[in-house]
Amino acid sequence: MLNIVKKNAGNKYNGTVVVTEEQVNKIDKSFSSKFDAFCYGIANNWSKKSIMKYCLDTERDQYFYNYYLKYQASKSKSE
Repeated sequence: MLNIVKKNAGNKYNGTVVVTEEQVNKIDKSFSSKFDAFCYGIANNWSKKSIMKYCLDTERDQYFYNYYLKYQASKSKSE
């Protein structure tokens, strides 16, 4: 019998830094994909709404969680 243990089942994103349009405009970085921009937002502890607005350009929560699962998977591979 398969025993599936979810390591990330209780991991909710808790970023708290709310960024403004002015702060985002001061960032002098280029990203090759939305995922790279998402990772930048996560690394800087941006709030979920800030990441959705400035990195993913969406208001749909499901997109955020899809990217967050991809982010967690990429972190577990590198460890």
